[in-house]
Amino acid sequence: FPFLSSPFLKELLLRNKWDSETIATKVKVPILYIVGEKDEIVPTSHGKELYERSLKSSIYTMLHLVKGGTHNETWMQGGSKYWDTMKMFLSQALACRSRPLDGSPKEKGE
Repeated sequence: FPFLSSPFLKELLLRNKWDSETIATKVKVPILYIVGEKDEIVPTSHGKELYERSLKSSIYTMLHLVKGGTHNETWMQGGSKYWDTMKMFLSQALACRSRPLDGSPKEKGE
């Protein structure tokens, strides 16, 4: 939606206010960004920026770029690498459960 590049129109027309840039710096749980390089709605640069911001707060952050991936078909265009990335992320994210979200070491007996 190129017309939404106007800040005035964007403010006027969009009801949901997503402050993704700020939120990304505060999320502590594991985050997987799957970004289609041909996404026609969310620019690839935005996904990369959110990933970079998440590195400061999340206990585990991963970025997977899908070559030729569009907004709705990335899962199909990504092929087996898409699903392998998903499995790897879930495995690593579950391993993070053994650590507190604040990054401090677990106390004995927990």
